[in-house]
Amino acid sequence: MKGSPGIGWRPGSVILCGLLAVVSFAHAGTYSGGSGTTEDPYRISAVADWQELIAASADWDKCFKLLNDIDFGGINLTPVAPDTLNDELGEFNGTPFTGVFEGGGHVLGNMVIFLPGQDYVGLFGFLGTGSQIRNLSVESITETFAFKGRYSVGGLCGANGSWLQEGGILINCHATGGVWGTSSVGVLCGYSNGAIRGCSAAGYSVGESDSFGGLCGMNGGVISDCFAISDTLSATLSNYPTSAGGLCGYNQSFILDSYATGSVRAYSFVGGLCGASSNYGISGCYATGRVSGTGEVGGLCGWNTAYLLSGCYATGPVSGSVSVGGLCGSNSGYLINDCYANGAVSGSVFVGGLCGQNYDIYRETYIDRCYATGTVSGERHVGGLVGLSYRDNPAGGILDAPELVQSSFWDLDTSGMAVSSGGTGKATAQMQTLATFTDAGWDSVGESTNGTADTWRMCGDGVDYPRLSWEFVRAADPACPDGVAMEDLLYLAQRWLAVGTATQLADLTRDGVVDMVDLAYLAQQWLIER
Repeated sequence: MKGSPGIGWRPGSVILCGLLAVVSFAHAGTYSGGSGTTEDPYRISAVADWQELIAASADWDKCFKLLNDIDFGGINLTPVAPDTLNDELGEFNGTPFTGVFEGGGHVLGNMVIFLPGQDYVGLFGFLGTGSQIRNLSVESITETFAFKGRYSVGGLCGANGSWLQEGGILINCHATGGVWGTSSVGVLCGYSNGAIRGCSAAGYSVGESDSFGGLCGMNGGVISDCFAISDTLSATLSNYPTSAGGLCGYNQSFILDSYATGSVRAYSFVGGLCGASSNYGISGCYATGRVSGTGEVGGLCGWNTAYLLSGCYATGPVSGSVSVGGLCGSNSGYLINDCYANGAVSGSVFVGGLCGQNYDIYRETYIDRCYATGTVSGERHVGGLVGLSYRDNPAGGILDAPELVQSSFWDLDTSGMAVSSGGTGKATAQMQTLATFTDAGWDSVGESTNGTADTWRMCGDGVDYPRLSWEFVRAADPACPDGVAMEDLLYLAQRWLAVGTATQLADLTRDGVVDMVDLAYLAQQWLIER
């Protein structure tokens, strides 16, 4: 099912603009009116206004409001807040944009920023601490690469902060077009150490070195309620660890409630959602695109070393050579739980329906309450669920450790595999029987023995495999039986005006309260279903 990123988001903070107006005399903006304050933002309504903004560094801490769509007519722009030194260390040298830009739902379109030797290339080159870009769309011709640079290249922003400086917030922003660069390349944003909420991207992201993705090249902040339908691919397919993903190339923090549907093709660390994930983790996400590479290739994540990968799924076909999995190519994170994969998986060594390898020489890495159903083929260390699960042997070498895979299953019939390094194989009929999973401790709708979070849902036996409950929430179908109907309306009514954890599955828009926004969303999905 498709998600509904951003629906019901309610801003909870206000950034004051123009605080430095009393000491900044370098530029007195004219634009299409306004004074640059929160109450009276500068108005942007024409190409000339944007060109004035590019030249007015003294205004980059002020407030702006876009009054209408602007067509740039294919002209070649330079970024607002560009890098001024472009040193080999890749650090930002310049004046960041720290103000607020309110797009009002309008579009900036048909522009080109072609600076192949420059860093921090995008409509905004560098967003600093405190900045906000809201409700803005950037659209360029998707058949051409309208944005090209070296490091940190994106359609909306080259970088949202850096590893040395926290960035700002992108809220309900969207980018369409082709983006090309060397490292940290994304259709929306090249590098982010801030927040990206309710945003999307569509088009092409091409990287020559590492860390490129459909939405964001490298993420060091929080991405939530976002999606990408961009294709992500390597420009060279060289023997280089590329970190390429449908949503994010390299995740160093959190990705929450987001998805990607585009195809991904690169050399290694390649995933339908993210190429590599470290530190914190991924939750409530999915990927559906075709993924291909050589090593560490996964339907959702190519290489996971993060603490947690939870409540996610992948459905796209996955192909590679070494460490190939329907969900994750290689896992050395602490825990993968409540996940599934059903795409076909093919490779050579360490190939699994869920994970190719599950290992870490420093800590135990668990897989819990997961399943896989896709066809699996390979040559050595091949399994219906996991190709090889192992741990370090203090005496030297490694020890097989299938016991690290707990309460998890694979479909014997559909996978074509009778073996796995961990997990339990079941026939399709058993895989579509609720008791198979609840007897193993899975928390599901309709039972309370294993908990009340209702993580999984099966409304009847012999119809489908278990699916994550949030999939049905996003489809406005919180109650059994499957399909949007009166049962779902009643479920909503019984929890009307509930807040926080009391909302259970009725908070369809995930804004913390059950109200008219959820009712409107249910009505919309009802019409779609019927």
